[in-house]
Amino acid sequence: MLQTGENKEELEKLLNHYLTAEQELKKIAAELRLNPIEFKIITRLGLEGITTPENAIIMTELSHDSETSQSHASRVLEKFRKEGLIGVALRESERRCRWVYLSEKGQDLYQRTLELLEQQNKEKET
Repeated sequence: MLQTGENKEELEKLLNHYLTAEQELKKIAAELRLNPIEFKIITRLGLEGITTPENAIIMTELSHDSETSQSHASRVLEKFRKEGLIGVALRESERRCRWVYLSEKGQDLYQRTLELLEQQNKEKET
C-alpha cells in the first residue's frame, strides 16, 4: 500500500525518533559496559520494579522479552547472579523454574541507567 505524502512524513519522523532513541540507549549501555541483551534485561527488571523474591519474574519470560534464546538469557543471568546484580528465587510449586529479580546492586545499576538517560536529555536541551 502506498503512503500519502503526509503519512509518509509521519512515518519517517517516527522512524527517525526510534533510531535516535535506540542510538542513545546503546550509548548508555556501552557506558555501563552492558551489551544490548544485558541492558534489556536490567531495564526490564528495573522498569517493572522486580526487586524482591515475591515479585520475581520467570527466566523464560525474560528471554522472550529480550529477544534472545533461553540459553543466552541463562548465561547472562548467571553472569548477573555471580556479579550480584540479580537474585534467584525458587518456588516450591515450580521447582524447575528460576525466578529472578534485581538485587540492591542491580537496582543501583538501573538507577545509574536512569541518571545517564536524564543527563543525555539535559544535554539535548542545551
